[in-house]
Amino acid sequence: MNKFTKTFLIAGGICLGAGIIVTGIALGMARKSGMADQGSYEKISTTITDNFENIHIEEISHDIKFVISDDDSVKVEYWDNESLIHDLKVEDDTLTLTYKNSKHWWDWINIGIPGITEPVNNTPHDTIIYLPEDEYKDLKISGVSSDVIIPEGFIFEDISIDTVSGEITCQSEAVGNVKVDTTSGNLNEISINGISATVNTVSGDVHISNSDLSGSLVINTTSGEVALTDINISAVAINTTSGDINLVNYSSDNTSIDTTSGDIDAIVIGDYNIAFDSVSGDQNISCNNISDGARFTVNTVSGDLTVRAA
Repeated sequence: MNKFTKTFLIAGGICLGAGIIVTGIALGMARKSGMADQGSYEKISTTITDNFENIHIEEISHDIKFVISDDDSVKVEYWDNESLIHDLKVEDDTLTLTYKNSKHWWDWINIGIPGITEPVNNTPHDTIIYLPEDEYKDLKISGVSSDVIIPEGFIFEDISIDTVSGEITCQSEAVGNVKVDTTSGNLNEISINGISATVNTVSGDVHISNSDLSGSLVINTTSGEVALTDINISAVAINTTSGDINLVNYSSDNTSIDTTSGDIDAIVIGDYNIAFDSVSGDQNISCNNISDGARFTVNTVSGDLTVRAA
């Protein structure tokens, strides 16, 4: 066997071994996301009597749901097992729920196939926070694949949500600053009546409605669609590659849109000074386009622009 062949075989063996390990870890993560060992989970329900203003929640895959309490008490429900446990406490005026992993790294290496060599149980293991309708200060949520559902009835000062693939629905109001970071999770709905908001996503869609911001809204996405409905914001910056942008009943003093191929369709309130820079995209403007109107700048390669009055 010559030296080249030997080196090639060794390299191939290393790649194959690495592939098996990565696959094992990936399948092991499926266990972490609730596809195995479901029967060992125990539901924990705790009533909170200490006062707090801030809420910090950290999860991995269990969905996070806020529910209006029917008796004005605060209660937290979550699921534990011997390897994955929660830590719930009230400290420094903050209700904190963190998700601790007591497994060793090698416990994640698992070549079993969920549903064939491992049991599957579809029992939902949601983390539920029951709260009275009230005003709260800082809401921080961190998750990997957790869906986040927050209904109407709560008012938060600042909201920060960081997740990878979970869907985010927030019908409660934010009166301060909002920051959302996600990879593929959709921001289904959020209403912001405060200072500023920043949304960073790769492929997740972004839907923001019924919002009034004194500061700026910044949205960065690659392929996710952006929909802004019934909003009045001082300054808006949208950066996207291929996602379409839809603005309905839209009002802003300063709009900057930078896209490669995404189309822009806007129904605007007020007069605008529209600057459209494109290589091959078409423009169709039927609203008042005057020099002293609100600034509306679009830079695109092939995206079309349609702007009409509300």
